[in-house]
Amino acid sequence: MRFFFDLKSEQHTVLDYSGEDFRRHEAAIDFAKAIADDMTHRASRQWLGWSVEVLDEVGRQFISVPIRTAGASGLS
Repeated sequence: MRFFFDLKSEQHTVLDYSGEDFRRHEAAIDFAKAIADDMTHRASRQWLGWSVEVLDEVGRQFISVPIRTAGASGLS
């Protein structure tokens, strides 16, 4: 199954046009958390207030993973 990982803020969206293939939804969620974690550690201020929106191949959003500031605990 193909999943898309858009980056979204209140005012902007960066669309993922290519997506990634995963067999399970859980694997796509783990991938989104890894993206958010990477963005947190590389440029936390730049991405503050953004999230990784995970959509399935028909465009249904099923989870939003916030990009947190460095030092914040946990992911939702």
